[in-house]
Amino acid sequence: MASSLARKFLAPSGQSLRIFNRDPAKLQPLLSDESLRCVAITSGLAEMTDTCDVIFMMLSHDGAVLEVVGQLLDALRPSPGAGGSREEPASGPRPPRVIVDCSTVSPDTTKEMASAAEAAGAQYVACPVLGR
Repeated sequence: MASSLARKFLAPSGQSLRIFNRDPAKLQPLLSDESLRCVAITSGLAEMTDTCDVIFMMLSHDGAVLEVVGQLLDALRPSPGAGGSREEPASGPRPPRVIVDCSTVSPDTTKEMASAAEAAGAQYVACPVLGR
């Protein structure tokens, strides 16, 4: 389903698209698809937060959403400085990131992720996709 989403993003824009999958084997069909030649695979979720202002995700269940959003938000937080205090990067504070969750998950998970994102200075948008 995420490959269909990738095609929709690429069709009108011709822009590049960065992708990540928790299971790298699932990326192989995307790499062989000529219509997705503008796709770049990221090495991990931290790279997504460093290079993308808006991150779309489509995951299979609540546990996966909790795991991935947790890792994204951890990557967005400034790293600890001397004495354990949090420091902003030398380039200054990062702009807020937007996480658009296209997963179909429980309302409780959505509320929890929205609160966690807000606490980390990010925005969480629930945009579940139903059907095929």
